[in-house]
Amino acid sequence: MGKGKQKVKKKNIQPNKTKDKVPFFWIFGVLVVTLIAYLPAFKNGLTNFDDIVYVSENPYIRQITWQNITTLFSEFYYGGYYPLTLLSFMIDIQIGGMNPFIFHFTNIMLHLANTLLVFIFIRQLFKKIEIPIIAALLFGLHTLHVESVAWVSERKDVLYTFFFLISLITYNLYLSKGKQKYYIWALYLFLMSVLSKTMAVALAPTLLLLDWFQGRKLTDRKVILEKAPFFVIGILFGILTILSQKSIGAIAEESTLPILHRFVFACYGFSIYLLKTIFPFGLSAFYPYPIDSGDTIPIAYWLSLIPVIAILGLIIYFLKKKRDYAFALLFYVLNIVLVLQIIQINDFVMADRFMYVASLGLILIMALLYRDVLKKYPDRSSILRIGVAAYGVVLLFMTSNRTEVWKDSISIWNDIINQYPDEIPKAYYFRGHSRIDNQDYQAAMNDFNKVIELEPKYYLPLAYHSRATTNANLGNIQKALADLESAIRLDPEDSKFYLLRAQIRLNQKDTISAKRDYDKIIELNPEDYSAYYYRAIFFTQTKKYPSALEDYNQVVLLNPDMGEIYYNRAIIKLQLKQREGACEDFRIAEGLGYERAKSMIRNNCLRF
Repeated sequence: MGKGKQKVKKKNIQPNKTKDKVPFFWIFGVLVVTLIAYLPAFKNGLTNFDDIVYVSENPYIRQITWQNITTLFSEFYYGGYYPLTLLSFMIDIQIGGMNPFIFHFTNIMLHLANTLLVFIFIRQLFKKIEIPIIAALLFGLHTLHVESVAWVSERKDVLYTFFFLISLITYNLYLSKGKQKYYIWALYLFLMSVLSKTMAVALAPTLLLLDWFQGRKLTDRKVILEKAPFFVIGILFGILTILSQKSIGAIAEESTLPILHRFVFACYGFSIYLLKTIFPFGLSAFYPYPIDSGDTIPIAYWLSLIPVIAILGLIIYFLKKKRDYAFALLFYVLNIVLVLQIIQINDFVMADRFMYVASLGLILIMALLYRDVLKKYPDRSSILRIGVAAYGVVLLFMTSNRTEVWKDSISIWNDIINQYPDEIPKAYYFRGHSRIDNQDYQAAMNDFNKVIELEPKYYLPLAYHSRATTNANLGNIQKALADLESAIRLDPEDSKFYLLRAQIRLNQKDTISAKRDYDKIIELNPEDYSAYYYRAIFFTQTKKYPSALEDYNQVVLLNPDMGEIYYNRAIIKLQLKQREGACEDFRIAEGLGYERAKSMIRNNCLRF
């Protein structure tokens, strides 16, 4: 990476010195209409589609502490490694607490920033101002991007893309100016991108594509050495992704589907992504596999190989004839190929969010087509502009409507169920829990009945447990206990089934059976402080204070940072006439921010 600059095609990497300067209002107008499209999202809430896990119940993002930040960067969370994304949630909470507005505001601002960055990047590559303007407009308004923007948990997409695009822009500056600082910044921004979401590893081959587009020889030693750090980082984070997924059992040792099935469905996803970019029809937050392992692949899915072959043929043709079109198509391929489910089998065949960056390649094709048609038919310019404007208006309304689908948990699961009424048991399961939150117990019961009717392997015991919760809320105690028996029979290792049964039995004054269930919970999870916590409450209610104190001591050993635990232990110590020890615990609880401890200190501890 010395100072000597390699000869390249001037038409590509020389800074644009064209007379058609960008009127500020054009890009400003693009950002304004994009903001208008996403206005409904400002009123959206959090959903139980991952938002609970990543945000509202994530214990590591509540406060900015060195310990929490260290945990974010040193441990996997929920089967992934995206510390910068979680750190951004932590910052949001410090600004606006758990108000959903702040999370949506940040997502939308990042999307607007990405729209501007798309304009800057494409403007670096092409002189014609229509190309970056159209690319930015379609990127900002495209309905396929709603999932990445309106879904709080997918902050991962908008954040990694932010650093991804700046890295591309900075690397392109390195190519044009030859200054080492731009290369270093590009590498640093790449690292920030993969720390936001490991899907950013696609940047490494994308930079090679940019080298090729700018006329550099990919076999040149300098080019290879420049890319080595990017590929090393990409490989390391690829390994991290596999390890993080395995940590929660998301990658089975044996794939659910045979390799032929995976290949065909990868081609299907590749082809449907193309169609949905042209016109975003039938969007869903979940696309199920159409068949189970061992079933015959429907002929319609074999037909998806035709577009794949056609695209590969076009790329080969464009490599010789139209460099810009080849660049755009290869950009799409490089940024989608890693998520086509060829290697890793998820319970969905494709996802809208996977297209947030990859769609830029196809959007660029549209902009290039506009340029070429306008060049060939200059007298039709008015018709072309009206066509682009009409397409933009359609996308604006579709995006605005799609944004409202993410309003809350009920609306998103309703949308999935409407499209796949008998194919996605988890949709009924999570909608049922949303209805429990709204105290609509009968509707929740109907949802859990539907899950049990569909008999999914994973969700069946969970559905019995959830129906037991609903029956308990409705006062149907015997039905609740029967459902828990079914859940335990299907999955005897899940401690939450015993916990609910213990609580029901305790309410029924069956203390002996409740004690057996609490003991079973601790047997299953001896390192889980909550098991000791609930048994301590049980001992407190049954006035077995020495046993309660013993369990609270264990809770403190396993989780020493909860003020409530010290407070509860202090209450037990007061019952056991250990006032000095109780006062010490009350003061620890107060120091940990547990407000109720203050009055207890005033009433009991002034002389200690």
